[in-house]
Amino acid sequence: MIAVPVYWTRQSAPPPGATMPLSASTAARLAGISRPERAQQLLLGRLLLLHAARITLSPQLTLADIAEHPDGYPWLPDWPDSSASLSHSGEILAVALNPDGACGLDIEQQRPRNVLRLAEKFCATDQQELAALDSAAQLQRFYLHWTLREAAYKGGWRAHVVGEPAALHGDADPLPGWDSVLFAPALRCTLVWPGPCQIDLHEIGSAELLVV
Repeated sequence: MIAVPVYWTRQSAPPPGATMPLSASTAARLAGISRPERAQQLLLGRLLLLHAARITLSPQLTLADIAEHPDGYPWLPDWPDSSASLSHSGEILAVALNPDGACGLDIEQQRPRNVLRLAEKFCATDQQELAALDSAAQLQRFYLHWTLREAAYKGGWRAHVVGEPAALHGDADPLPGWDSVLFAPALRCTLVWPGPCQIDLHEIGSAELLVV
């Protein structure tokens, strides 16, 4: 089993050192965002991804090495075998990076909701399992189902996103490995990986995101 670093930070103003030039595609995407908070979120996400990429791939990488893929996610064209997955919920932003293949990451702030009705969008097996639990256990299990399916979608494992087989009870293909943990108040973090994995959380402060 591999320990997979998941880097996370709180969404605040990007550090004052975040002045390194962006790639042309990221600059164009940033220019097209009208909401300041959304632009800030995009820039902070790229800084967090750069932090992970410098540790995982090369310490010489810069923000200009991160481009916008035509499908709408950030990637590193000079590292075509790598893939990253970013997710945000509330004030938390997180990223996972696989240097040699796919990965999917999803975080969700857990809050009370009609989980049985929402589970209908997944599959009958999910709904039946949730119906047998008390309300507190239902909430925990629902968000595990939800984030697992979202992470699988982001990573390209689409067969478990909607419908049977149930995400937690299907065979080993197409979900070869995944892990899920709670961190921060009622925040669920789920990772899907090409093999057995364990989430290794790393909180990154603003000072650590300084670009030099």
